Amino acid sequence: MGITFFVPNLVTMIGLGVGIDYCLIYLARFRRERANHLTTQEALMLARHTAGKTVLVSAVLVMSGFVTLLFIPLEFFTSIAVGGMLVVASVALATLSLLPALIFLVGPWLEWGSGPMHSLCRMKLGAQCLEKWSRAVVRHRWAYLFLGIAILAFLAIPFLRLKVGSVEAKNIPAQSEARQGYESLSQNLGAGWMMPATILVEHANADWMINGGLTEEQALIAKLMQLPNTLKVMSVADSSGSRREQQMRMGLLTSSSDPTQNIILALSRNDPQSPESRAWLDQITQVLQETEKANPNGPHYSLGGLPAVTHTADNVIIGALPMVIAATLVSTFILLTCFMKSLLVSLKAIALNLLCVLAAYGFQVICFQDGWGAKLFHLYPTDGLNTVVLVICFCALFGLSMDYEVFILSAVRESWLDNHNMDLAVQEGLLRVAGIITSAAVIMIAVFLSFAFGQVVEIEQLGVGLSFAVLLDATVIRLLLVPAIMLLMGRWAFWYPGHKPPTAERHPRGHHYHGEKMSSSDEQRTRIGGL
Repeated sequence: MGITFFVPNLVTMIGLGVGIDYCLIYLARFRRERANHLTTQEALMLARHTAGKTVLVSAVLVMSGFVTLLFIPLEFFTSIAVGGMLVVASVALATLSLLPALIFLVGPWLEWGSGPMHSLCRMKLGAQCLEKWSRAVVRHRWAYLFLGIAILAFLAIPFLRLKVGSVEAKNIPAQSEARQGYESLSQNLGAGWMMPATILVEHANADWMINGGLTEEQALIAKLMQLPNTLKVMSVADSSGSRREQQMRMGLLTSSSDPTQNIILALSRNDPQSPESRAWLDQITQVLQETEKANPNGPHYSLGGLPAVTHTADNVIIGALPMVIAATLVSTFILLTCFMKSLLVSLKAIALNLLCVLAAYGFQVICFQDGWGAKLFHLYPTDGLNTVVLVICFCALFGLSMDYEVFILSAVRESWLDNHNMDLAVQEGLLRVAGIITSAAVIMIAVFLSFAFGQVVEIEQLGVGLSFAVLLDATVIRLLLVPAIMLLMGRWAFWYPGHKPPTAERHPRGHHYHGEKMSSSDEQRTRIGGL
């Protein structure tokens, strides 16, 4: 299997990002159980049953996003899918086996070096901020819902202007030798000479030149020359120039092993990978099809060359995209429903993830297509977003977003099963995992942004899109929309077919929860859980 240059970059980004997430969620759960005066073995056992299950489910969801890339019949995406699945599986396996072993062996030394942070931790600023935030979400759930949706919708608006583009020479770093050589040759010879469109002509017999084949080819050349982007057409039917020039064209454009074949070279006026040249390739294809239809017994034409190959690959990707999207949505819904035992929560997660992906696309349009990234961050401007980046962003983001979804929903569900009070469950869930999600998101964004300032425009687009989506996911979605929607769902949040929604229950006397204020014992228990 051929390994595309995307695989090492993508594997590094996803592996580091997901690995940090899994380690943080596992360590946080272990520390929480140790704070409850459990032994190391007991804390590890509880962490394995709780955080271990969360990590396993998250890994399966992320891998399911990469599996859908196999629906695109290109080896390029097959290698990306295999690489993505392998790195997520390896990281999850290490988290579930190597990490607990290291924690047990290291023991008390695990906290070594955290002394300078003890004074800050004793102030409990993070817990106090999260507690105030969770109370505000409970009181103003409708306001936070509309605010979050408005932010995502505003960021997603530029998506409506998205254009599909290919990598052009101007996207290569200006100081590179390839860019300088390309520009020099383009100025002296013309851009069309860099990557001409190659038309393969297959005749019925070997003596086609003396049986009217040259006349047919001349008629085809006349049609091609009428296309607005055609600069020049080279063919054996061209009788211009000296006899030596004609012999050179004959040797260049005919096959020595198969006399029934010859080629025609068509040169474009613009950059061969530009949108104008891509439209020109579609026009050439239409001309060839009409010529074959008008003369069924005549030669067969096939359009080739690097521009045609990349254009065809983009069309294949776009054609397979609906299947990839449908498979991603269905697999995510089934897996999340099986884990959370809730239909509404799964539908909510898919809807929010779609909004997050569209907002990330909108930000990429602003940065690259509109050129704001070049002005502010020295990113390379493009005429559109690469199809490979669009597909990988969608599948990777759906999987990565499910990381945080599983983390926070697991905490909320665990609290819900304890007290059957959604207000209290949401507050406890936020206190337990909001800090972990924020820390993991900061590190993951740093990892992705390090790739965003590389020298390859596709990696830049991928790094910017993933980092911005993670930022949105960890803030607007997990801290605004998910808590607000869970509160509005109430006892229906964990409804499952065949099971009645549990009814809210009061706690024992002295531990009542009134929506806006918890008793001191509940507050203390919640803070301990969050820490």
